[in-house]
Order: sequence, then C-alpha cells, then structure tokens
Amino acid sequence: MERTARAGRGDAPLTATRAERIVVAREVVTDRQSVGKLFRMSRITASELHRRLVTLDKALAEDPHFAVNLRLQLNSERASDEEVRHVEDVAGIALPDVVATFLRDVAMSAQLCWHLEEDGVERYDTSWGGGTGGLFLLTPAEMIAQRERLLSMTEADPATTRILPFAKDPGAATWLAVYASRFGERIAIVHHDASLDEAEVFKADEFFEGWSRAGFPIEDRWEDQPEELVAYLEDAMGLEPEEFEEDE
Repeated sequence: MERTARAGRGDAPLTATRAERIVVAREVVTDRQSVGKLFRMSRITASELHRRLVTLDKALAEDPHFAVNLRLQLNSERASDEEVRHVEDVAGIALPDVVATFLRDVAMSAQLCWHLEEDGVERYDTSWGGGTGGLFLLTPAEMIAQRERLLSMTEADPATTRILPFAKDPGAATWLAVYASRFGERIAIVHHDASLDEAEVFKADEFFEGWSRAGFPIEDRWEDQPEELVAYLEDAMGLEPEEFEEDE
C-alpha cells in the first residue's frame, strides 16, 4: 500500500528520522492533508548507481564509526540481454531500467553490507531505527528462485501476481521487487511475514534516488535513517543535499 510515514520500531516517534521527508518518495494515499512538499529528483542511471556504491564502500571502510561486514563485491560477469528478457518473461513484468542496465553493463550481481559501530550509533542517534545498509543485488537466476520463495512465503497466487524481486537484504527475508500493484508498476518492499497488500510501494525513479542516498538499506526502512547520517552518506558519495519545493 502506498501510504504516508509510519513509526519505525515499536511505533517509536520519528522525530530523529526523515519523517518530514518521507512523503517525497512515494505516492501518498491518506485521509490527512498532504504535508505539501515534493522532492525534486533526477533519474538515476546504472553508472551513477555503480559510482555511489563504490564511493560509499570506500568511505565507510575508512571511517571508524562504521563496520563494513561485507565490502562491495561486484560479479565479474555481466548478464546478457537474453537472460534479462527471460527473467522478465517468467515474472510477466519488466525490471526497472536502472537494474536491467546495471546487470548488463556493470555486473550480474552486487553485494555490500554495513552497520554503525557502537560509537556511531550514539553519534547519529539511531535508537529509533536506521544505522544499517547494504544489499544483495540478485542474478537473473536468483531472481527466479527468490520469486518462488517470495510468492510462497506471502501466499500470493503465482498465476496472477506479477512481481520480480531484484535485491534482498543481507540477513532477514526482505526483498525489493518490481510489482504490478493496484497503483501500477512500482518498487515494493516485501517482508516474508506480511502479505503483498501490506507492502510499501514507490515510484521507481524516486525510490532509487532516496534509497541510495540513505546507504542502500533494505532490512531497515530507508526513510528511518537519521538526518545527520543521511547528510554524511550524501557527502561520502559526493552528492548535493536533497532539494525540496512546496506543492502549489
């Protein structure tokens, strides 16, 4: 469901997180008045996604506030057009352009995993959420296998559900997937213990921009990264701060 911000862990207040900015990265379905802000985002490319991964990995590895459990690993092989088309045919839905291009032009898969050390948790105040990041970008073959697992665990109908997971978190069973939702084709965050109706969904361009700026978290909600931590990550990746404009 596309919806506004909700408290992260244990319905904790979002005062220390990106709560006031969550609406910028999704279509809002709510009975409350919009907060009236819109994130001005540009389309992220596969080469830019690659650059952000590389620069973030290097910066975090050199900062004692962070522990990089798994340094960035890029598969030496690249996916063919036929492999990408096959996985899309199986799922009945196309991968986001940035993902398909990354698989074909950069690497067939990618892995990165990081978290804050104890002093980093105190510095960036992640007690309510955030403080972790990283992804397992799946190969085309893994996408098919993980799709079957996702459908089974969420009890979705394989015959009618058009969904294709392309990344998962390093630990728990949480996926990022392109999904034909009731809002149209969206990026969905799917948890193994929840139905697809409960999945949060985002427009693709907006998702990849906001998600990468927050350090590529999947297990923790990317909107829950504290403001100060996001500012650090943006600087580490050589990014200008996010721009906002008031809705008319």
